[in-house]
Amino acid sequence: MLYQGPSTDDLDNIRALNRRFLKTLSSAGDLVCGGLSRRRLSESQQAHLGRAPFLLFSFREDESDFWKQVLSDDAQLRLLPAGRPLDSMTRELQVAGLSFLWQLSRYNPYAVRIVSGAPYSWCEQVAALPVATFLHRTSERTDLLVPRFRDQADVWQRLLKSGISPDAKLRAMSHQSAFQAMLTHAAPVNPAIHRASNAALNPALDNRQLQVAAARLPSPGQKSIRPQGRASRPMRRKL
Repeated sequence: MLYQGPSTDDLDNIRALNRRFLKTLSSAGDLVCGGLSRRRLSESQQAHLGRAPFLLFSFREDESDFWKQVLSDDAQLRLLPAGRPLDSMTRELQVAGLSFLWQLSRYNPYAVRIVSGAPYSWCEQVAALPVATFLHRTSERTDLLVPRFRDQADVWQRLLKSGISPDAKLRAMSHQSAFQAMLTHAAPVNPAIHRASNAALNPALDNRQLQVAAARLPSPGQKSIRPQGRASRPMRRKL
């Protein structure tokens, strides 16, 4: 089975979540983002950086053992880490981001990989749970939300320079470099992913071309995940 890339609505939601993340950095960012929160960006710089077509933050989706614990039926295994609870802004961002990825995992797990680097197995675990159960087990955790590329300082250095540039071409090149770093970190990169990333980042290409490029990718070799009940694509609202 071939998967489509993220839709126009998906990309709008990703950028809205990115803007919320960057805004959170200026207030409660020390809790989840460490030194990155010390860099203050203007509103225009936040807007430029937030247009990256992937999430600038991560829920540690590639850490399978960690997520087995988080989603376990055993309440003892899911004990929250010690420390102060999430502030309201960070919790709102976490709930919104998790809800978005849960929904996307149910009808297009391939798009989840494109926007977050999450493996198919993570999408499968998440999609198997009702949204209320999923959020009950995740929304209050203080060890989920982290900046993407937290171990790749060079990627953030580029994003905080050319990635906030008013020059659209320079900015797109920076975002594409970071995008490819995310996918390379997640798994070996298929050339078709590069074509999809070029379509996502090139403002001259529309979303239909992005979906065509993404559809050339081979399937994960597993059954697709469908929502319970009707198989039609669910209606979504922008965040």
